[in-house]
Amino acid sequence: STDVYIRADRLLEQGDYSKGLQILLDFYRQLDPDNRDVAYVAYSISDFYRRQGNREEEKKYLIVSAMADMKWAVISLRRLATILYEEGDINRAYIYMRRSLDDATFCNARLRTIEVTQTLPIIDNAYQVKTKKEKKQMMIALACISILSVFLIGLVIYVRRQIKKLSAARSELNKANERLRQLNVELNSVNEQLQSANKELHETNHALSDMNQSLSEANNIKELY
Repeated sequence: STDVYIRADRLLEQGDYSKGLQILLDFYRQLDPDNRDVAYVAYSISDFYRRQGNREEEKKYLIVSAMADMKWAVISLRRLATILYEEGDINRAYIYMRRSLDDATFCNARLRTIEVTQTLPIIDNAYQVKTKKEKKQMMIALACISILSVFLIGLVIYVRRQIKKLSAARSELNKANERLRQLNVELNSVNEQLQSANKELHETNHALSDMNQSLSEANNIKELY
């Protein structure tokens, strides 16, 4: 395994990333998952991918390294946290960096502790800013929801009042329609009475006309006599 690292480091210095990466990948595939060298090899592979600019593969092998050996994870998690911070994933970056510091402290790895504490304040500050921003947004959202709730309550009260007014207006309209119907009935009755009176008056006029005609004839006969 030492020979593999030497050859890979030499190719790394020469800038032959593809060949050095292939050597490490071949060696990595031969390792047992429980082998402690997995952490070192995976971290070295992630470093080659970093040089190539392959961020996704770099993260992948950093995760493998972190899972393989908790003590070596101080380095892997720190690097992974830095990548996540650069990608804007502040929450996970903060969690991983804090875990790295805890692991370094637990293992009494002073150098690793120093390395972590150099990066942690930056991520911690970003995390605090993000947290405060989220709290502020939450407060604004709660305020908006409260205002909207008050508005909705007022709207419900207004609608209920309008419904009551509309119900009262409908009731009055129904009463007015009933009165109008009764008036129409009475008006029809009056019209019928007027028609009956007009008919009687017409008959009376006709009778008077007949009487006048009879009187006229009687007067003519009287004058003739």
